[in-house]
Amino acid sequence: MSPARPQKPIGPSGMELVFFYPCPHCGRQVSLLAPTRAAMARCDSCSKHFPIMPVDERGIRFVRLMLAEGRAALDPDFI
Repeated sequence: MSPARPQKPIGPSGMELVFFYPCPHCGRQVSLLAPTRAAMARCDSCSKHFPIMPVDERGIRFVRLMLAEGRAALDPDFI
């Protein structure tokens, strides 16, 4: 049996921005993927719902563009 070749590291093919909203009922930080519309969030700890403010979609697109969907965020010392 021949030894397996080491695999080449894989870089990211996309990215998401996570925003944290404190639950007004229990205080737990609820994570949401870039909510761009006003909505009701559900706390994963106490299961209660609460309204959230949306984030700016243009700002999200800007960050994704600046980081080239994650590819520009790679550690330059690793490359």
